[in-house]
Amino acid sequence: MQMSTNNTGKRKYKRARTHAPSAVLFKCLSRYSESLAQVDSSSVPTDTHNLSKDASRESPPSYLNFEGLDQNEWIHEEHDEIFEDAFFTDQNDFDDTAEFDAPEMDSFSDNNEDVSENIPTCCRDDESIYTVRDVFIPSNPFSPAQEYSIRLSNICEERNICREGHRQLIKLFNNMLSDKKIDKSSKLLGREACDKLIQRVVPMNLVNKHEICATNGCYLYDAIKDVDLISCPICDCSRNIKKELKTINIAAKLSELLACDDVRERLAYRFEQYPKSEILQPSQETVYRDAFDGELYAKFVKDGHFDNKYDIALKIDIDGFRSKFSSTKMTMIHCVILNYDISERFTRENTFQIGIVFGNVKVNLNSYLRPIIKELSELHSKPLLVKRNGQQVAISRVTTLYVSGDGVQCNELMNFGGHCSTYGCRFCLTKGKHRGDVKNKDGIVGEGTHGMYFQDGKALLRSRDSLLKIDDGEVYANNDYNINLPSVFGDLVSFTSVAFHPIDEMHLYSNIAKEVFSMLSPKYNLHFKYCGKETDYPFELSNNSFTAIKKSMEGSRQLIPASCFKGSWLAMEPNNVKALYRSAEWLDWLLYCVPTLIVSQFDDTVVIDGFLNLVRGISLSLQFRITEDDIKQIDKSFNHWFQFIDKLISEKRISNCIYKINMHQLNHITFVIKQCSI
Repeated sequence: MQMSTNNTGKRKYKRARTHAPSAVLFKCLSRYSESLAQVDSSSVPTDTHNLSKDASRESPPSYLNFEGLDQNEWIHEEHDEIFEDAFFTDQNDFDDTAEFDAPEMDSFSDNNEDVSENIPTCCRDDESIYTVRDVFIPSNPFSPAQEYSIRLSNICEERNICREGHRQLIKLFNNMLSDKKIDKSSKLLGREACDKLIQRVVPMNLVNKHEICATNGCYLYDAIKDVDLISCPICDCSRNIKKELKTINIAAKLSELLACDDVRERLAYRFEQYPKSEILQPSQETVYRDAFDGELYAKFVKDGHFDNKYDIALKIDIDGFRSKFSSTKMTMIHCVILNYDISERFTRENTFQIGIVFGNVKVNLNSYLRPIIKELSELHSKPLLVKRNGQQVAISRVTTLYVSGDGVQCNELMNFGGHCSTYGCRFCLTKGKHRGDVKNKDGIVGEGTHGMYFQDGKALLRSRDSLLKIDDGEVYANNDYNINLPSVFGDLVSFTSVAFHPIDEMHLYSNIAKEVFSMLSPKYNLHFKYCGKETDYPFELSNNSFTAIKKSMEGSRQLIPASCFKGSWLAMEPNNVKALYRSAEWLDWLLYCVPTLIVSQFDDTVVIDGFLNLVRGISLSLQFRITEDDIKQIDKSFNHWFQFIDKLISEKRISNCIYKINMHQLNHITFVIKQCSI
């Protein structure tokens, strides 16, 4: 058979929209089947073997009109070279839109072989009871390498391995096949065998073991102070049974990182980008971009805590959670190394978990933190001298800049009584009040009613000594202001102020977003209305307004670029939206929906201006780069919001219950930004 002379160049074919070579093969076969199913009886000879060679050249039968092939282009798709060129090209192997060049088939001049013998045929005999299907399946169409490639592709699809993972596996196997150092009898090790091999060849003791309460896990025994205890001081269970908790040895982990040349140079980011000379003598206006722009870090530099190139700054995150497979509460202690560039600082490979605390009952978290704090304190007082094979490579002093968590977790870390107490702010000494529009059972307004609210935003900040319960000044002489026990972090040099436990902005702002929604929703806003003057409530929205907001959100979803917006942007339901949104999505709703769709439902410009100032202050504080002018604008926006709601409270149009602890802590946002720059 000869190819048509009208088309001698290379033809371009669009790659099928699938990534599995086996799927390409099946698609090819299905293409044959579809073509055969459309064959008309008049166009198919009764006996395909009687076709003459010349007749087939003059007028090719219609059943050769496969998808993508002209009558003048007869191609043996079963030919091995064509399969190799068309389906197994290694360039752009996984690109959906990639095109590839398939050379025209060489001419076949075997006069003894009829074309129809290599083409799937459909024969129908009117006198027969059968419909004959003769499907051609090539024998051994793939080379061994191609066959293993198909197997690998199928495994990747079955195990949900991503494209990039598939590419890396192919690259690894190709390198392995070309490596002459590998003996043919060698075999790859399994995961467990690899772990044991690494531990044997590169021995590292990265784990500390601690004895904990064997019954409930509610207490961690100190190896020195609790040596004489015979029972758990929390649940009084016997200490006869031993149970251990493993935590990361921080010194060993950091030494391992510093011993690696490329990691050590990445850890020099702090020293190179924030030289000591610029910290001690700033030449221009302060811009808050990183943790090293804050006043706390500048104070540590002036005190000589960051003199070495590889001195390390740490941030400890502590957060409680519950597993979806168990009701047991767990607390994660997570470490972030601030020395890395901010673009890679929070990736999984550059952070590590110190430990996870869990117990059947409420645990004594301070007992679990004591050995960790002791190790951190020693790493600061006695810097690490790291050697590799006996040669010194780095000296590093480790300083813990911050220990953070959400509001509830920080209260526990500080041994603070909580936000429902009279002095319920962990930053300042503001005195809370009950609702001023509700009578108690004795008929007295604002006394003994449920809830505590904090309208005063100008109260004195708590001192370091007050957190350690050693401040005996006039202010703290007869009042501990809700600090139950001295802070367990007092042994750390970096524990200098209340900013040591900074505000978690995501949880703070998402809680404010929920409160704003409750103020607007007809289902929840009764709580904020002033008792006896409900009709004067300024934030009333009807169900029709929420329906309009819902339609607008639904209509805008298709216009939001998916590449730059990761939230769900689910349409708002006034009754059950609290169950639909996560914290990050609540934040999106506050930043993008309130200043556009929500405020447009109000006619009062004063109300509109108030909400816009609230959103503006939050939006400015969430920037990655905050200037001194931005600090002033944040304070100005929040002050305008507070003046607005203070006026509404004085006019008895809303209740003072709007001043929940989250709303009050907006007063401390700029303080935390300037201190911590995070």
